[in-house]
Amino acid sequence: MPGIEHLSGRYLTEGGFLKRRVSCYSCIIGCHRFAGVDHGPYRGTCSGGPEYETLAGCGAGCGIFEMEPVIRANALCNDYGIDTISTAGVIQWAMECYQRGILSKEDCGGIALKWGSVEALLKMIELIARRKGLGDLLAEGTKRAAEEVGHDSQQWAVQAKGLEQSRVETRLSKGYALSFAVNPRGVDHLMAQVGAEFGGKKEAVELVEKICGDVKYALPETVEKKPELVVWHEDCYAVSDCLGFCSFVTTAIYGVTPALMAELFNCAIGAELGEAEIMKAGRRVCTLEKCFNIRRGLDRKDDVLPYRLMNESVAGREGDRSARNSREELDGMLDRYYELHGWDLNTSYPLESTLHDLDLGFVLDDPLIQEKLFKKGRNKEERCN
Repeated sequence: MPGIEHLSGRYLTEGGFLKRRVSCYSCIIGCHRFAGVDHGPYRGTCSGGPEYETLAGCGAGCGIFEMEPVIRANALCNDYGIDTISTAGVIQWAMECYQRGILSKEDCGGIALKWGSVEALLKMIELIARRKGLGDLLAEGTKRAAEEVGHDSQQWAVQAKGLEQSRVETRLSKGYALSFAVNPRGVDHLMAQVGAEFGGKKEAVELVEKICGDVKYALPETVEKKPELVVWHEDCYAVSDCLGFCSFVTTAIYGVTPALMAELFNCAIGAELGEAEIMKAGRRVCTLEKCFNIRRGLDRKDDVLPYRLMNESVAGREGDRSARNSREELDGMLDRYYELHGWDLNTSYPLESTLHDLDLGFVLDDPLIQEKLFKKGRNKEERCN
């Protein structure tokens, strides 16, 4: 892709756009950055970021391969308080609708919503934030916009559960695929970053061996043992969130382990919890989030990936265009994932025994939960098969 090198962290630095690094208090990593533009039509633009998701979404995803307009788009989103992943995702969907002739220039308020158009990208961000013209529809998100426009446009609406997918190619990383599908919020990476499936670093490979029994499972293109990896990362991520740890140190570089988190927690409050107990607390969080979605009417059918990723293939490791997230592949991983959680295979609802084991029995007092779990008078434990 010509120009793709202009959307890299290296170019951000070497091009003089990076002004300083920013970190949370006492952090030794400092993953955030503050960037600005000194020359050209966007001179004076400055803001926190951009991060990878913004470079990929507002940049390459829209066919734009210049750093300056991406920094401008990032600054606009920051100023308006809108997410760059979802904003870029819905604009990409609209650009494809325009390309296919489903949206006209008149529909777009006179904007030629073409791939690679910086003017179109920046103008649509403004319209979305102010809910004007086509921006009023796009502000509803890709799912609702596709439902309104029709013409099979849901096939290129890269979303699930109403959330636009972050920029991970799940057709080539099956652990991420499963974690995205079961994420109660939708297809993003902030529920369980399954970085260990890529191997690479010593700590990641050792973790894969600990969880799966063999280092051979540190391979992203295969589905074997991915449910085990996802469940561990979910539990660890939940514990990290509860204790205020950054996921970079717990589920990215694997420097702060669950055992260490338990030890630190014990020192803080005088408890005597071990690794298993603190990970069980993480499991409790994940299960409670699942119960919230049950109240909202979601079940197994909603644990899916975007249509495009499940029905269109990309080049795999061997170069052939055969990699996709098939229904059969996902179903196999879901069955094992629900089994590990103690959830019903047909509905994905937690079993009553699972809720009691996690000290979540109070959930059963909720009338909506009762209606979903025990409707039609079926036996409470019958639903495990």
